[in-house]
Amino acid sequence: MFYKLDKKLTKIFGKISILSGIFMIIISFLATANVLTSKLFKWSIPAANDWVTYLFLAAVYCSIVYVRLDTGLIAVDLLSSHYPPVVKNILSIVADGCGIAIFGAIFRYSIPLLQQNFKYHAMSSTANGAFPLWPFNLIIIIFTLLMMLAMIWCILRVFVNGITREIPKDVTTADGLLSEEGEPL
Repeated sequence: MFYKLDKKLTKIFGKISILSGIFMIIISFLATANVLTSKLFKWSIPAANDWVTYLFLAAVYCSIVYVRLDTGLIAVDLLSSHYPPVVKNILSIVADGCGIAIFGAIFRYSIPLLQQNFKYHAMSSTANGAFPLWPFNLIIIIFTLLMMLAMIWCILRVFVNGITREIPKDVTTADGLLSEEGEPL
């Protein structure tokens, strides 16, 4: 049952991560259009730099949970490939624990910022084309919470799989094998 839920969660966050690609396309068109209009017509798109900055933030946060659940974050195989599975799993648990602490701090300090930006109607800038900041603060809060939950989930994965056993490359299956019904073999 754990593996079925694991597979569904990974699939859901895979669909959410598609937003990152959409945001990156918007960012590339916006940045290109801004450069072209400023060079050719001596006019730039209002608040284009602000839009690029905040859309990039949304692009990163919409994909990071899926990356952690699917392939994992950065691993230096040069060092870790020589360790036995138990050492790799302990290092993974420690890294996820550190990640939970870091994202927990971001989450904790983002809530008052969201409240402040919402209360005072903070805008991205004073220029023409400015936009409210609170939706981007909300994105940070939601996805840092989800990232903490994903890291907790990955720690659970290690214990469900067995701390002395290698985590399969396809982490959403037990021993890498599922029956047609989606149950572990």
